[in-house]
This record gives sequence, C-alpha cells and structure tokens, in this order.
Amino acid sequence: MTHCARVNDHCGRCEGELPFEFTMAFQPIVDVKQATVVAYEALVRGPEGQSAYSILSQVDDKLLYRFDQACRVKAIELASALDMQQTLSINFLPNAVYEPTACIQATLATSQRLGWPVSRINFEITES
Repeated sequence: MTHCARVNDHCGRCEGELPFEFTMAFQPIVDVKQATVVAYEALVRGPEGQSAYSILSQVDDKLLYRFDQACRVKAIELASALDMQQTLSINFLPNAVYEPTACIQATLATSQRLGWPVSRINFEITES
C-alpha cells in the first residue's frame, strides 16, 4: 500500500464514477429541551428512496474509497442546495479513508467550493 506523497496529491482511489446512483436523506437531530433541529445526519439512500442497504450492498472493496468520498461530497452538495442552516453530520468508515489528510482535504475543498462553512460539518466515524 502506498500513500499520497503530499496533502495536495491524491491517491486516485476516490476518483472515477460509481456504477450506481445514490442520494442522501437528512435525518434531523433534535434538541428536545428546546424543541429545535440542531443538525441533520446525512444518510445514504437510493435515488428513488430505496434503503441504505440497497446501496451499501453494491459497495465492494474496490469501490469503498470512491463511495465514501462520493457520499461526503454528495451530502455537502445537497445540504448546500437545500440551504440548510444547521450542522451537517457526515458518517464515514475509518477503514474507508485511505489517506486521511488527503481524503478530508478533498471533502473540505467541496465545502469551500460551495461556500458551506466547515464549522457546520461534523464528521462521525462509524463502526461496524
């Protein structure tokens, strides 16, 4: 396994099209005392509302890095298009980040490109 030489380089594992379409659903995270939505968690779904499983079952080891990066980018793009004002919680698998610095930088570059404040991104490391 080789790693990217510099932060601005990328390893290529996140590049290319996925062989399937997907979208995101946004689950509200609520402060029950204040009765307000404080954040939304981005959850993968099929383009016609199919379950997360229907999408995740198509992700093999070859696609894992590409899919993980595509999910982070799609979540920010959709949240931005919806003019979401709350924090966006984005999940990722710890073993799906091939080169952590480069992978997170690519996500932050999407945020910058769209004008989405990085202060409103919460990365959640998921476990399986």
